Amino acid sequence: SQANANANANGNARDSSSTHSATASASAASVATSDACFDDATIAQVLHAMDQLTSVFQFTHEEAQDAINAVGPDVTLAYNYILDQGGEDKGGAIVPIKNC
Repeated sequence: SQANANANANGNARDSSSTHSATASASAASVATSDACFDDATIAQVLHAMDQLTSVFQFTHEEAQDAINAVGPDVTLAYNYILDQGGEDKGGAIVPIKNC
């Protein structure tokens, strides 16, 4: 019917950021629940770390997930872990220092 066609068209018309966010959330949820049962605060840290590593630093979801599994949801430790494993930072803001 026309109502179902409209619902399907609207449901499929996602922008890339919502798709990226959903993918990051799914990856983070799998990291958070892969080994043990975590509290809400830990899951929030994992989600934040996944978002930072994939959105800001442009690492793949797999690299971010491996790093978080290895060192925990600390963004700096995970970032350094990825770089130590041969990953490449493709993002992040570069701000010139103007006070030197």
